[in-house]
Amino acid sequence: MPNTAFTEAIAFVFQAHDLDLLGISTSDPQSDALKTLNDFWAVYEISGVALVDMQVWHWMYEDPAATPAQLKDATLEIAKNI
Repeated sequence: MPNTAFTEAIAFVFQAHDLDLLGISTSDPQSDALKTLNDFWAVYEISGVALVDMQVWHWMYEDPAATPAQLKDATLEIAKNI
């Protein structure tokens, strides 16, 4: 049974070629440029969240006795820095 990542990857492959599969192929340079910009922005958003998450976990391991308020303050500071 394929896992979620595998099925999502296959979905994205076919999603990008949906019109081609239907025989409705259009080649538009502006559309291609906007798709590239959209892909960049999506990666930018996802990587920002991942970087904050990783740094928060590092902070928690370095400060195991931290209070919830300290964790909140550290998380906000990390997010601002990212």
